[in-house]
Amino acid sequence: MNNQKPNILIACNDEISLKFLEDELSKRNYTPILVTSEEEVIDKLTSDNIKLLITDLKLKEFKNGIEKVIDEHYFEKIKQTRPNVEIIIYTGTETEIYKEPLGKISPYFQLRKEKSPLEFILLLIEFCLSLNEIDNNNKKGAILESLMEYIFNGIDGFSARKNVRPPAAEIDILINNEIGFGFWQRVGYNIPVECKNLSEKVDSEMMRAFIRKISENIRFESCNVALYISPSGFTSDIKDVLIRENKISIVLMDDYRIKEFVSADNRVILLKEYIGKCWTSEQDREFFMKKRNLI
Repeated sequence: MNNQKPNILIACNDEISLKFLEDELSKRNYTPILVTSEEEVIDKLTSDNIKLLITDLKLKEFKNGIEKVIDEHYFEKIKQTRPNVEIIIYTGTETEIYKEPLGKISPYFQLRKEKSPLEFILLLIEFCLSLNEIDNNNKKGAILESLMEYIFNGIDGFSARKNVRPPAAEIDILINNEIGFGFWQRVGYNIPVECKNLSEKVDSEMMRAFIRKISENIRFESCNVALYISPSGFTSDIKDVLIRENKISIVLMDDYRIKEFVSADNRVILLKEYIGKCWTSEQDREFFMKKRNLI
């Protein structure tokens, strides 16, 4: 039986720096292809069945071997050559200065080498490769759950578990918020998370099912915030459902937010920002809190 997994292109400024990753991927039946220049990246994307590109921000010039920092044109060429390829920027170079030009291309993951354990990288690779799969939604959902469980457990004051079975329906991920003061006290202790890794967008019926799952569970009577994570996004009628039928604030995380959140140095601040945007104004927040008898 052939268990060979998809081709992964690894672009770095020297073969030694990412050799360990090549070895780890080979052990897991992936086919890693290691290159060192922009020209080789485009050539391989043209000729090979590449599903994922892991690239440094410094590559060599093909003709003279001189190291140079890539720019936005590099990513434009990549997307023109293979539009559906997923990209992970994996670098020791400070990424903040590239945020503006690269942000014009598409959402992308940005990882710092010194802050990215191997376990995290492998989970992220598996998730990226799942995005363009058409079949097996259960497997794709489990991959997303594993990645997000790892991410949430990395936040100080949070503990997360997958596939929690309270008295009612199963919760994909349950976050226990133990920060316990200020803003996070108002968020509440239990934060249920729904993960859908589908080819199509999450629609209003899927959202209603999640709302029912929470509202029918006695464990979530004091729940104030939940997360709904969907790389494929949400249909336009979701907002009406959230306004008319829901008693808690549900943070929607689409493809862009997932990549922004996973790439962030301080994820708790970013999550606070997402929740704050659900409480669109101080007046709305006070109305919400009064409805939940919190102020």
